[in-house]
Amino acid sequence: MGQDCSSCGLRQTADEVTKACAPGAPGAPAGECGEAPGATGNSILSNTYFDQDLEELQSLPPGERREVEDRPLYRFRSGNTYTGQWLGNERHGLGVQRWFDGAVYRGSWQNNCAHGLGSFVHTDGDIYSGEWQKNVAHGLGNYVHHAKGQV
Repeated sequence: MGQDCSSCGLRQTADEVTKACAPGAPGAPAGECGEAPGATGNSILSNTYFDQDLEELQSLPPGERREVEDRPLYRFRSGNTYTGQWLGNERHGLGVQRWFDGAVYRGSWQNNCAHGLGSFVHTDGDIYSGEWQKNVAHGLGNYVHHAKGQV
């Protein structure tokens, strides 16, 4: 039985997901949160749901305001959407990102990264609610796995 790996955007078996999502996995780009996929950095694997629209975000004009502000819904070319707070051209503060495949993250953002408290709803209905660091579930949290209608 396969499962979604939200940090990789892959649908594989648990063993394959573990291998594919592990830092330094062959063929997997590495990068710092906020870098375009394929960029290198001193951090974690950077091939995640959260990275899908980074290139578009980075191409937006940063604006002159240097304070967190609420903005209306932004629709990416990919069909994904973000509504919430921004700092320049970065998701920053509280916000909701929705992906075209049905995945949703609601929570805290810091410099385009899921960072702080948040909840990620996977396309298969699984939910992780808890602490995030640089787009990765990290710290205390609760994972609810749905299998064939059962929790």
